[in-house]
Amino acid sequence: MFTKNTLRVLAGDTVFARGESYYRQGLVKKLKQRGSTFEATVHGSEPTLTPGEELNLYLQALENRCRAEGSVSDYQQLRTFWTDDQRNRFVDSLKSKGGIIHNHLFYAQVLQVENRPTELLKLVENTDWLYVQGLDEILKLAARTYPNECMDRVMERSTQYLDSGQRGRTLYVAIAGWLTALNGFQSLRPQVAIFAGHLYSTYSRLKALREELRNGRLAGK
Repeated sequence: MFTKNTLRVLAGDTVFARGESYYRQGLVKKLKQRGSTFEATVHGSEPTLTPGEELNLYLQALENRCRAEGSVSDYQQLRTFWTDDQRNRFVDSLKSKGGIIHNHLFYAQVLQVENRPTELLKLVENTDWLYVQGLDEILKLAARTYPNECMDRVMERSTQYLDSGQRGRTLYVAIAGWLTALNGFQSLRPQVAIFAGHLYSTYSRLKALREELRNGRLAGK
């Protein structure tokens, strides 16, 4: 007969706590014993993955979900089982042979987890900012290590796009978003305020740009 402590040792604290929570919620049904194995059906809204005897199968399923959903939490679990070489191969696999990245934000988050800030800054520098989702979040990650460099890139890109004649609300929302992302860093707030004020006055005919800067409380208060 299994005791509570025995089950905790066999399952591990995390899995045991999850199972106990399911039981208290009345989600565990149809408990069956087959020899030395106990099986039960758990009713819930979302599937969960837990390691068991087939660890390799579990890791493969977890990796598949990690890639499909761009899940940083799944990656953090995976890396505890992986060697340095396996982690490096995973990071490299997020780029195609031609260097194409399909999920820039997830790639940036993985670089952050692996403490590869130089590559994170290169990602910022080599990306077409107007066609990448989550660039403001990527900037936040890169600015943790390279705040001034990120500020320089935001000023360069914003000026480049505007001076090349690009216009439109999408661009203006993006520029305000980049500045807002860096405005979260205390050391960058003076620079953000100065540059936002520069944009507000220099491009005074771009009413939509000025509106977005005001909406972000970046200029024109």
